[in-house]
Amino acid sequence: MVEFDSVALLKANQPIPALMSYGINDLVEVAGLAAAVRELVGDLAIPVGPCDREPLAGFATFARKHQPALVGISTDTCGVSSALAYAEIAKRHGAFVVLGGHHPSALPEQVLASLHVDAVVRGEGEQTLAELVAQGPSERVLGLSYKDGSRIVHNPERPLIEDLDSLPFPLRQLRPPRFGLAGSHYHTDTVYTSRGCKARCAFCANHLVGKRWRQRSIENVVRELASIPPGRQRKPKMVKLWDPNFMNDPERVAELCERIVEADLNRRFRFVAETRVEDIVRGKEVLPLMKRAGFCQLGSGLESPNQATLELHRKGVRVAWIEEASQLLATNDIHFCKFFIIGHPNEGIDDILHYPGFAAAPGYRRQSSYFFALTPYPGTAIHEEYHRKGLIASYNWNLYTNYCAVVEPPGIPRQTLQALLGTVMAQTMLNKQWARGEPLRVLVGKTLALLLANARVLLLDDTVGSGEAEDNFWQSLSMLKSTPPRPAPTRRRVLPGLKAVRFHHRRRPPIAVRVATSDGLEQLVTEHGASLDLPRLGTLNLDIGVLLALARTLDPRHDGHDVMTLLFAPRRMHPLWMASLLWQATKVAGILAALGLAHLRRLR
Repeated sequence: MVEFDSVALLKANQPIPALMSYGINDLVEVAGLAAAVRELVGDLAIPVGPCDREPLAGFATFARKHQPALVGISTDTCGVSSALAYAEIAKRHGAFVVLGGHHPSALPEQVLASLHVDAVVRGEGEQTLAELVAQGPSERVLGLSYKDGSRIVHNPERPLIEDLDSLPFPLRQLRPPRFGLAGSHYHTDTVYTSRGCKARCAFCANHLVGKRWRQRSIENVVRELASIPPGRQRKPKMVKLWDPNFMNDPERVAELCERIVEADLNRRFRFVAETRVEDIVRGKEVLPLMKRAGFCQLGSGLESPNQATLELHRKGVRVAWIEEASQLLATNDIHFCKFFIIGHPNEGIDDILHYPGFAAAPGYRRQSSYFFALTPYPGTAIHEEYHRKGLIASYNWNLYTNYCAVVEPPGIPRQTLQALLGTVMAQTMLNKQWARGEPLRVLVGKTLALLLANARVLLLDDTVGSGEAEDNFWQSLSMLKSTPPRPAPTRRRVLPGLKAVRFHHRRRPPIAVRVATSDGLEQLVTEHGASLDLPRLGTLNLDIGVLLALARTLDPRHDGHDVMTLLFAPRRMHPLWMASLLWQATKVAGILAALGLAHLRRLR
């Protein structure tokens, strides 16, 4: 007889979903934990997921109806507040509550300080959770921290799982519907072919759970891939091979690719993976085979274009390798996703503004660059260093999303770092899309989308007022640089097109982004001042205050869920969701009308 015969497992959600990961969060880790306890329990459920429209309300309904004996919640740092909200609901209905993941592994005592949390699983969770479910909390369960009356007991660490093939495949069918698609048929999926990483970067928290690198057999990986249903409408499904460093062993990658082709899985899936940049160079011979096996994208954490910064964080990367990797992937027609971090203690504002130029490496039109704010996750070396030096400006875990500035490097206030994040994102997009020949009206829309998303994260911080968010938006615009020149169009337009956009802010002078033409070339330039000579008919006037009202109106969780459901399974769209989406569209239309009125007033 087991201690807990009914179990519910959850993944905590971020306060504001990150756009990059929102649509591909597929709960595979939680489904893997479910597989580890399947044979022990009578009732097992993954009732809600991070992509649900109302995950907390959905779990409250589930807990009231089913009253699970044990609720396990996996969480990263930015999800702790929602994890504790789930814990409160579970405790209200009599459940034993256990948390696991990177954050609880780093700060078990802080997590156990909550009245609603009974235990914490540190490190890998499958075996610890299975023993906890079978026999309850005791000193015999390695890797467990738990409350014993008024004291907290920290059991010894659990040895790593050496034979990863011994783990059952994730129970994908238990996953809740996502965007109207059943758990076995999500439009994306994830497979881990190994655990751990040989590197130990100062800012990375992977070592808290994965630790030392271990691999699954190729046969085991291929069998799991074969068990995943294909995509809908005969379109290849995107599968993330989400190892911390996929190309750690190029010979192993080559063997896996050969088996994928032999099993015809390259027709069923398109694969994306992340790896270290030096391994792309070291494994260049395997890249053509990866392309044939269906790999369409590789991502790498490049972090910084400055060698001193890479050495400071023990990254072990040479800047020269980045350019070589860019060329190799472009040659093999594999998209390169480059990830950068700003906010390093040895870099100033000018260093950060150099990032977009570095991102425009050879072949960059076939690449994407993403930027994050340095986030000192608990348990990392960078957290200890920044805490010791007093450089951490906020311990509000809701802000630890990689998109919120929570540190203050020497000479860079936190709000300026947030503005810089918006600038480098917008500048990189402008440089790339301008080179592709996009017109100004398209570039304006894409720039505003990026800057509004960047400004919206400030709304997570209770210490930031609306005026400061508007100042931050203006500051991001003010640091934009001119784009590289491109040939001016030779044909005249019958009607005048958009030539300039002027941003008005009541506290600061206007900022104009305009098209400048000289010697047969044109480029985008940024200018400041109230008396700029701009064409009357070709200039769009935008009020930053009204734009920020648009950011406050949008609801990423509700709107994202509804739009994705309409895209993937429109028949599953609830009438109330449709009404909500239409009402949201009405509010957005009202703000756009206000922007138009503000523009007309400026023309008088």
